[in-house]
Amino acid sequence: MRKAVFVCAGLILSLSVASCADHGPVVPEGSSDLILTAPAHALLDGSSGGSAEFYFLPPLVPSPDIVGTFNPNLLPAMEVCELDDSWACTGAPVATFGPGSAQVADAHYVISWDTNGPETAPLDPMKNYRIRVLLAGEVMGYMDVNPQDPSGTTPGEDIPGLYAFRLGETIPVKFWLSTRALCTSEYAYVIECISGAVLDESGGTLVLNQVGDAPLGVYLPPDGLPGDEHPPIMVVLERIDPDLFLQMEGEECIPFLDAPQWGPCFRITTYPELTDPLDYEATVSICVDPTIFEGIQGDQDDLVQIHRFATDGSGVVQGLQNVASTICSTSSYLGASLLDVPASGLGRYAALGVNAVWKWMGPQPLAAAHLGLGGLISSFSRFRWALPAQMVVESGDGSIVTFGESGSVSPTVRVVDVHGQDVAGATVHFSVLSDDGTVTPLEVTTGPDGLASGAWEVGSTLGDKQLAAWAFGLWHDPPPSHETTFAVRPDTVLFTATVIGAPAAVTPVSGDGQVGIVGEALTDPVVVHVVDENGTGVPGAEVVWTPSGSGSVTGSTTTDPGGYAEGTWTLAQEAGGNSLVVEAGGVSTTFTATGTPGAPAEVTPWDGADGQTATVGTALPNPLGVTVFDGYGNPVPGVEVVWSVAPADGTLTGDASTGPDGTAQASWTLGTTTGVQNATFTVAGLSFPFTATATPDEPYALVKHGEVPSGTVGETLDVGVTVVDRYENPVPGVPVEWSVTSGGGSIAGDGAAGPDGTSWATWTLGDVPGTNGALASAAGLEGAFNVEAGCLDGYGTATPDGVMGATEWICAHSMPFVANISGGSTDAEAYWMNDGSNLYFAVRVRQSTYDRSNSLRVDFDNDGDGIHEAGDDAIGFDADGGTFFDQYLTEKCSNSGQSGCGAADGSVDGAGASANDGTWTVYELSHPLAAGDPRDFFLSSGDPFGFFLTLRVGKGAQGNTQVPGFRDFMQTTVAGH
Repeated sequence: MRKAVFVCAGLILSLSVASCADHGPVVPEGSSDLILTAPAHALLDGSSGGSAEFYFLPPLVPSPDIVGTFNPNLLPAMEVCELDDSWACTGAPVATFGPGSAQVADAHYVISWDTNGPETAPLDPMKNYRIRVLLAGEVMGYMDVNPQDPSGTTPGEDIPGLYAFRLGETIPVKFWLSTRALCTSEYAYVIECISGAVLDESGGTLVLNQVGDAPLGVYLPPDGLPGDEHPPIMVVLERIDPDLFLQMEGEECIPFLDAPQWGPCFRITTYPELTDPLDYEATVSICVDPTIFEGIQGDQDDLVQIHRFATDGSGVVQGLQNVASTICSTSSYLGASLLDVPASGLGRYAALGVNAVWKWMGPQPLAAAHLGLGGLISSFSRFRWALPAQMVVESGDGSIVTFGESGSVSPTVRVVDVHGQDVAGATVHFSVLSDDGTVTPLEVTTGPDGLASGAWEVGSTLGDKQLAAWAFGLWHDPPPSHETTFAVRPDTVLFTATVIGAPAAVTPVSGDGQVGIVGEALTDPVVVHVVDENGTGVPGAEVVWTPSGSGSVTGSTTTDPGGYAEGTWTLAQEAGGNSLVVEAGGVSTTFTATGTPGAPAEVTPWDGADGQTATVGTALPNPLGVTVFDGYGNPVPGVEVVWSVAPADGTLTGDASTGPDGTAQASWTLGTTTGVQNATFTVAGLSFPFTATATPDEPYALVKHGEVPSGTVGETLDVGVTVVDRYENPVPGVPVEWSVTSGGGSIAGDGAAGPDGTSWATWTLGDVPGTNGALASAAGLEGAFNVEAGCLDGYGTATPDGVMGATEWICAHSMPFVANISGGSTDAEAYWMNDGSNLYFAVRVRQSTYDRSNSLRVDFDNDGDGIHEAGDDAIGFDADGGTFFDQYLTEKCSNSGQSGCGAADGSVDGAGASANDGTWTVYELSHPLAAGDPRDFFLSSGDPFGFFLTLRVGKGAQGNTQVPGFRDFMQTTVAGH
């Protein structure tokens, strides 16, 4: 081991004839002259030129001056060997005291050597012996001794400087070992060291805790040592200044790691070397203050991990899983002399879990050596904080370099942690992978922005070039979790650059000869390959797309890395052939395509097809014709069409689809109903309505209206006929003649059928009850009307001639009464009626001849209020004088008891007559209902009025008869229709 070599070298310098007991004689055998020049026996400890970490103590030597700290946690061993004539150990040891034999007492170790005990071979008083103290197999110091015959009969050599003892004596061999025993303190970069023993049964913890520095430590759990036999081991911990280590050794504490490193370097060595992994995992702790993480950002102090480097030649670097550490947060260390860790400061930080630890896991598939504690021994495994990170391409990848232009590319990576935060202090290496080209610098350390860039001269040969950005401990994917252990390996991100020549040809790849719909994009994209003179795709070449007509292209303006360009070709709006010229770098190619009409968007009727007129049941003179266009005005051929008519609007016979010119037509036979008829053309959700006017056929029949079986005399009826064709459609405009055929009366009607084919007439029935007939004639067709006219009470027409015809007064109101005559009385009857124009009265008195005085007077109650008052009318006939009178009552008359009182009207309106046929004397009177004389009454149908009659037959009061009584009015109404 290095320690032994150092000890030997020191000894040679101080004692030129000394030999290194561990390695045999220092000088060649046979050089006896050198042996004689100085005493060959020796004492080697801190007081005599040996290691300052070891001292013999009384009684073997005087009390030494010791500087340092006693280490009670070691397992020293001791052996005694016989010296030959050259003062070198020879043969097997005569006494052996293994590790654990020494007792600790009062800050020193002591081994009681019974020189005649069972553990000691017989000693020869004629020989000299050497006591050697070993630690983990390393000789820490020795001294030569000389046994003496206890009886004095065989004295041994009494050589000055040798410790002499009597055989059988028990010698207390006392010695002191420091906490730095086994440390490689000859290296300036080792700034702190401690060693200690670990017993397998109980395990142990060893901590470096120099004042002002953060603790470093290792914990081995109970029964953690490998194998069936578990001898104790010695563990040496060393704190290394990483800057001095780099300066003196020429490598980082953790080499082959480009992730940023921080804090102290920690080296662990075990004695003896373990060759198998531990049965249970050990834990390594490096407790730190987070302020040591210079350049760290955000929460990256939560992501750092302890990394381990095995210097056994395997070059293994590992990131170690973060677990909880007791070393960084407890004062329960092995050995009372070790300093406590404060509860705040570093200890508090460690309690937050920022410290990381490593579990020795045993062999790993990718490891070249055991990763257990045994794999760390001879290789001086080292540990330090580092931050795993990821390399991400920032820029410079996929660069295109045109031949003859500057070939410089700036590849840039960004180093980030698992959360995407920039990582400073990472080293990125650049290497050109292509046959030509250079990159400078070869390695770059990232700054606060996490960026590392190089200058890549890609070379002059055409084609693709590659450059690698690589690093140990930087990953191209997100780094492993800090909760796992992983092997650090080199990882790479690649940059590509392409050197291209000028475009020499544009080659169609796909999309030529397609058929599509006008104004729409073709189904397949148009793809071209732009190549240089060697047929290599030219990336980044500018591409110009020039379609014909109103077409357009949406596509790549430059070629992709393979020299391809792709466009979506929207055809022109005009149906037919389309072309597309694709040009790049002065060379071009042409694509063709055919545009077919789009979906129907417009329907246009032919001239003269809509709004035609024809007779019902006949075909229109012109067919219904349409042209179907798409949204751009192109005729659309071959699309299914539907012709339909409204119910009862005839039939259609037409094309089932549009022809090559986008047209379709149909023949329409109209329905049998006159008027506007409707048909519809439908295509693809579009429709066009056609209308036609159906005119009636020739007159075929007359349809009568208003005919009733019976009526009343004088009644006015509205009758009519409709001229219809054979389909019962009205035929307007046909001349119609109206005439009365029987019963009297009158009729007046339309001279021709109206728009609805109907002629109406007003028929006034005759005044005589019985059959009334009328006739309508049109186009050789006749329509006869017959009505039986009956009486309307109080309605009729009479001729005031004194003769009551057989039917003349048949419909009049009548009232019998007894008339006073000279010398007696007789039967009489009163009649009254009107015909809507005149009011008629008749009285007949049963008498064979006129009496001495004969007259009839009718006094009216004009307003029907029952009061005889001034202004009321009076009419009458004086048979004796043969005169008719028309009067009105004056004020005087209204107070007079004379029935004949009155003044003449402004005009005499009406007529009167009287006659005697030998049986009856008849009086007949008439007066207009509305004569126009302001002194006459004005009555119309339904108006009320009253009257009383004064019949004078004979002289004196005996001949006066008032009906119903004097100033007692008969109340009635004007009859009428």
